[in-house]
Amino acid sequence: MKAWLQDKWQMYLERILQMKAGLASVAAAGAAGPALCSRCGLGRLVWRCGDCIDKRPVYVLCCRNQHVINPFHHVEK
Repeated sequence: MKAWLQDKWQMYLERILQMKAGLASVAAAGAAGPALCSRCGLGRLVWRCGDCIDKRPVYVLCCRNQHVINPFHHVEK
């Protein structure tokens, strides 16, 4: 546990903060250009759902397809 605290706590904290902010996919894309959807790889990351377990932003069509079965989720742009 002590070794984990010394070596890995910062990496885990950064990942948690990225997931909360919806920036996990954006950080992975880096300076390579605009981040693309992790589900389809086609569109820009614009929409995300506050109720889904995976809170990363996704392409509008992926979001729509996912929420056909979850119509009461809170989707935001």
